[in-house]
Amino acid sequence: MINPFRSLSTKPLLSLVVLTPIAVLLLFAALTAAYFATHATDPYAAELAFIEYSSDDNVEGSLVPASCESSDAVNHFPGDCACSIGYSDPCIGAACNRTITWNVGVAGSFNLWMTGAGNLGPKIPNGNQLIAIPPGGATFRARRADMTVLCSQFVPGYPAPTLVFTGTDGVVSGPNITADPFDDIQLNWTVTNAATCNASNGWAGAQAAADGAHSSPWFIPPGDSTYTLTCTGPGGSVSRSVVVDVRSPVVTLNAVPDHIGPGMVSNLNWTVWGATSCSKAETTPTGFMGLTPPVDDNQNVSPLLTTNYTLTCTGPGGVTPATEQVLMPSGILTATDCVVADFDTSCDSTVFWIANNFLGAPSLLQGAIEFSNAVTDTMPIPVNPSSHTVRLEDTGSAFFLERNPLAECLPDSVWAGGRCWPRPDISLPIDSVIRSGSQFEIEAEITANYPTTCTMDDGVPQGFVHAASAGPVVHTLTTRVLRNAQVVTFECHHTLYPTVNRQASMRIEVVPNVQEI
Repeated sequence: MINPFRSLSTKPLLSLVVLTPIAVLLLFAALTAAYFATHATDPYAAELAFIEYSSDDNVEGSLVPASCESSDAVNHFPGDCACSIGYSDPCIGAACNRTITWNVGVAGSFNLWMTGAGNLGPKIPNGNQLIAIPPGGATFRARRADMTVLCSQFVPGYPAPTLVFTGTDGVVSGPNITADPFDDIQLNWTVTNAATCNASNGWAGAQAAADGAHSSPWFIPPGDSTYTLTCTGPGGSVSRSVVVDVRSPVVTLNAVPDHIGPGMVSNLNWTVWGATSCSKAETTPTGFMGLTPPVDDNQNVSPLLTTNYTLTCTGPGGVTPATEQVLMPSGILTATDCVVADFDTSCDSTVFWIANNFLGAPSLLQGAIEFSNAVTDTMPIPVNPSSHTVRLEDTGSAFFLERNPLAECLPDSVWAGGRCWPRPDISLPIDSVIRSGSQFEIEAEITANYPTTCTMDDGVPQGFVHAASAGPVVHTLTTRVLRNAQVVTFECHHTLYPTVNRQASMRIEVVPNVQEI
């Protein structure tokens, strides 16, 4: 291999120095640039050696020596790399004090470097110094002023403590374990190079620190916990933690059956595992409320409405709720009022309904007539004053809804015989005056489109019949002989339905004759 720094022989080089001053300056600049290029910023950078070769390619010596640790001995003058560093054993004191000795075969002084501390300053070629060695140790290097490494030595400090910390439930071990409620666990650790071990978080106190394996007594964790162990020795401290997750309570709650009707019973049954206490809640009052021991049990309930039942149990591992719903039929039913026209038998009520959670098919009834089995709909239902109850029934249970819309005749009409009848209309003359001993002829105008029986009463009742007519009919009747003022009353009623009636009256004034005065 051709050396890139190969130079002329020594004599030509010296002649060059003497005869050419400019060459001297160039050589100095090259050496300076090489030094700063390799050592200006990093004391551990690769170092550059300038080596002088003879005319037959033999090394005659170095101009600037390279690191003794990174180049062959042939690259150095004899004695350049005579260097050794030693240390006393064992460590002394808590700081691990050791006597560092060195023997460096160079004239003058050198610098002693220590990792973590840097340059400890210039030292005489042969000497020693008591130095505290940090945990984990340090490397010492002997360097020339130009940072050339002559030799190095690693000096150990106190060893750092080691710690392996685990938990076990008897089956699974590790730094993270899951335990059943009320089950025992054990903490185990293996430690080296420690003087003391102390517990914290979920436990406390001094623990065994001798090199080797150790265990805690078996114990029941109170709940989710973290257990920390810190071991300390001359070489430092180490902490490890074990996380224990206690399983939450397991709660089941079932209703049998979970869909019932009025008067029916559902049995709530539940199982509980890993709990210390339980409480019960319900959305409607049925007697389920209160505290219960954390044991398997059951209870009968008969809610009036759909009800949610909740059983909440607490244990070392936390809180677990369980909810069960008992469905009850419910629904919506509306019916509008209506008016029955004269001579009609019914009017239409607009009925709307929704059937929720029915055990059987819905049945919409008016009286004994079923109109629909739909779950929801809107339809007209005929009603009348004597039959106006609309009913939504669950054919699978006793649940029902009822509405009674108003179904009335017109204000001057009467419900009779399954129909609305307008009352008879009676029109009489205005009050009149006659002489004493006379009779008065009354023209009564009767309107009734159905057979009507009438009576005129002037003190002596007179009956007459009005045949059905679309319009008014005049009936002429004569009073008895009147000698005093008289109120004459007419009463007409439906021949078949007497409640369909009307009365009217007039007054007849009677004046004395002249000869009677």
